[in-house]
Amino acid sequence: MFLIVFIHNLNKQDEFFIPFPEKDLYELRGELNADSVKISTGKYIYSIAVKSAVSRKNITVFTPDKKIKIISRGENLDWGDSVRAELLEKIRPSMYTGSVGLQKKSEKFFYRARRAVKKRIDRKIDITGSENGLTLALLTGSRIDLMRDDVNKFRKSGCSHLLALSGMHLGIISFFFYCLIKPAAGVRTALVSVNIINVFYLFVSGFSPSLLRACILSAVLSYTRLSCKKPPLSRSLFLTFLINVLITPGFISDLSFQYSYLALAGIVLYAKPFYRILLRWIPPVPAAAFSCSLSAQLFTAPLSAYTFGEIFPSGIIASVLITPVITLFMWTGLISLLLPAADILSPVYACLKYLNNIISVLIIKAVSFFSTFPPLSFNQVSFILLIIFNLSVMIVFTVPDPKLKMFKRYR
Repeated sequence: MFLIVFIHNLNKQDEFFIPFPEKDLYELRGELNADSVKISTGKYIYSIAVKSAVSRKNITVFTPDKKIKIISRGENLDWGDSVRAELLEKIRPSMYTGSVGLQKKSEKFFYRARRAVKKRIDRKIDITGSENGLTLALLTGSRIDLMRDDVNKFRKSGCSHLLALSGMHLGIISFFFYCLIKPAAGVRTALVSVNIINVFYLFVSGFSPSLLRACILSAVLSYTRLSCKKPPLSRSLFLTFLINVLITPGFISDLSFQYSYLALAGIVLYAKPFYRILLRWIPPVPAAAFSCSLSAQLFTAPLSAYTFGEIFPSGIIASVLITPVITLFMWTGLISLLLPAADILSPVYACLKYLNNIISVLIIKAVSFFSTFPPLSFNQVSFILLIIFNLSVMIVFTVPDPKLKMFKRYR
């Protein structure tokens, strides 16, 4: 409960402030600090670093890069683009609806280089990727080609985190390249190469909070591996958090940042106790998968209930069953990206496209099935009960009773 209140206060501190009544707000100008994100309604979320605000009386106020988000029926824009927002209405602190339009594309070298790389990747995925846009969404985070209904199914099935680029996606890509490089160059070269690839992937995908966390944690774990040190994973996670906050302090109020660390903290602290319990009924591999999913849901459920008023328990099972298929799907996409562009490889490209279409349809059908399960809705009373339940589980696992061997903390 205290954690939710703390996060709420962080979000309030980030509230956008202008020195005139909000009803007089006419226009905002600024730059996108992330790629626009397409949501299930067909609109886009634009995260904007505001440079100036204009009132209806033509009073211009310059602001110190305060970040807000605007939901709009606009176009897909890239990180760094200069935009203008009009007809704004406030939804909640630092969240508005309105009309967002492009002023100009960024001319800075960093953003131009990133656009050029993204265009080449998009062209390659267009040749070999699935026709429903799932390959592009899972490899680059762009949902522009995904149908609105498909995005909505991911949300209703509790699998929306599978579309948002996170540590899972980075882990799948890292493991692919690690297995590719290790046999030829050894462990040390493979770990260094994977971290370089991670930074490149972060550059292409747009520095999302969850991906940045995963990159930092990967670098920390690689360092401990190369230096032959074995600190507890909880200590590595805490070090990652400190480095992340020092690099990007503004991310701490971002929902994806909060979900990312809460989910990983749940896995680090409580996956092993859940695993010991589940081993009594199911084999080790599914027990490990379910324990990780359950631990992540346990820690993120209060935040979901507080922010959105509902959670999707079906996501616990759906994530476990769909993640292996997504891993295979992303690997076929990576293979197609690594293949050189040549006419002689046209049959290979055709085979990869056919395979990607089959797997993507399978994923969408699985997500559609789990989206039929109803969510759990929360009011003030049920939210308090959820907090009490979560705290009870945490206390049982954190303060073990020596007489209950089943709940003995695994160290």
